[in-house]
Amino acid sequence: VDGFAAKHPNTIVIHQANGGVASARNAGLDAAMGSYISFIDGEDTVPPDGLEQLYRALEAEDADMSIGIIHEFNAILDHDFERTVALSRKPVMSRYDLDLIWSFSVNNKLFRRDRIEELGLRFEEGIILSEDGLFLMTYVYTCDKLVGVPARVLEYRRDFFWDGFSATHSAGMKHAKDLVYVIERVIALAEESYDKDIAQAPDELSRLKL
Repeated sequence: VDGFAAKHPNTIVIHQANGGVASARNAGLDAAMGSYISFIDGEDTVPPDGLEQLYRALEAEDADMSIGIIHEFNAILDHDFERTVALSRKPVMSRYDLDLIWSFSVNNKLFRRDRIEELGLRFEEGIILSEDGLFLMTYVYTCDKLVGVPARVLEYRRDFFWDGFSATHSAGMKHAKDLVYVIERVIALAEESYDKDIAQAPDELSRLKL
């Protein structure tokens, strides 16, 4: 990585003790200086035009976040995640779209950094499951416009079981408690956002649409 950065001066490499994915992402957010934020994990790759497509959709619609398709693969698997396909086909979607709840990954989405900073938003450290979902939905419930991008923007390499399990594919009491904690937080965020929308709706018809 340091060799790559030496050839590409717009790359910043951060070395720190392993504190988990939330700590690593937060270090990246603290160092970020650009207008947009994209997250890519160690097992992921990005198609050559993946970020460009997310960016073009975001800017064309003056949106707060764009969402594309996750493609999962290994020597056996080769398919697109159904919920990300559904989201990608929606030119504009509601922040209450239920498909968002089934697509907690932050890695197939493009965020605006100024909004993240306005919210003071960071990943909650100490959570080993669905910390990305809590970050994502905290952001989503402040958004005015979310747009889909009907293209693969992330290639997710699924390890075989003999390679070990990621936090997402492991099970234990800590994982269960984290999941319950995140779900309860997301429900509270949704209720708070919905109550604000209802209060601000100008008439009965608008409230019914919500």
